Amino acid sequence: MKISSLYDVGRVFKPCAQPRHLRRTFTIALIVGSWLTLFNQGEVLTSGQLDSVLMLKVFLNYLTPFVVANFGLISAEKTDESTERARPKNHCPPRIVVLADTETHGDLGRVANALTSAKEFKEAGDEATVIFDGAGTKWVPQLSNPDHRLNGDYEEIKDIIAGACDYCAGAFGVKDEIEKSDVPLLEEYSGHPSLQRLVSQGYQVITF
Repeated sequence: MKISSLYDVGRVFKPCAQPRHLRRTFTIALIVGSWLTLFNQGEVLTSGQLDSVLMLKVFLNYLTPFVVANFGLISAEKTDESTERARPKNHCPPRIVVLADTETHGDLGRVANALTSAKEFKEAGDEATVIFDGAGTKWVPQLSNPDHRLNGDYEEIKDIIAGACDYCAGAFGVKDEIEKSDVPLLEEYSGHPSLQRLVSQGYQVITF
């Protein structure tokens, strides 16, 4: 198989490995698999008549919904990509990139403006998304804190956050904290989000 083909296969299945998606697919597998096992093999299991065939059936009860959930996820991702490619050329949805550090009052002002702009775009139906890059990755743990003054604004636009730079999150020591949140880590190009892909697809990149 060609290297490019292996890359494409890896890119297709990559969303399945994201922590927020794994939590969802494992939960589905646990609930559906337990029901199938109880319904189909419950009586045999309670009787203690265990053998390799029965254990295989139980394993498949959990594996099947896990696989189906992941294929549903991949299908949804492919639909999103097709929608992006089909956009009119004169339509330039905004992609807000937060680069501001967390050190100064000015930095706080920049991220506040980023959140406000994201909220405005969202309310207008402009299909905006937000990316935390560079030192801006440090904002994810801070804004996730319910006690932070901007937490309310952050929660209002959390559903349009595309992710945070994987490499920069590690470089600035916040990768573990981001992995615990629902914000995915982006590593599309050498460990970073691909701004080239955004520009080539006609998005308007706005930095704060």
